[in-house]
Amino acid sequence: MAAQPKPIPVHQPSYLEGGGVFGMAHDHRSQTRRGNVRATALVFMALGGIEAMAIRVQLWHPDNHALSAATYNAFFTMHGTTMIFLVVMPLLLGFLGNF
Repeated sequence: MAAQPKPIPVHQPSYLEGGGVFGMAHDHRSQTRRGNVRATALVFMALGGIEAMAIRVQLWHPDNHALSAATYNAFFTMHGTTMIFLVVMPLLLGFLGNF
């Protein structure tokens, strides 16, 4: 009697395995392993550092006019928003996302 061929199982990738659109994973763990979140957070950390340096330039001397009052307030607010929501939160996701 001849050997019966066994069907070859077809691998159906799960949406959790990554790949997806533009090679982005849908699972938070694989995103943190790839470093996408951490790399983006470091770019925004540099942007927040530039905002902080603009604030420091304004505060360097009394009665300095490097930034107007409205621009200073905008930089101060954007620095805080950038550092909390675009740096700290993604870094926490990146470091604690695998637990």
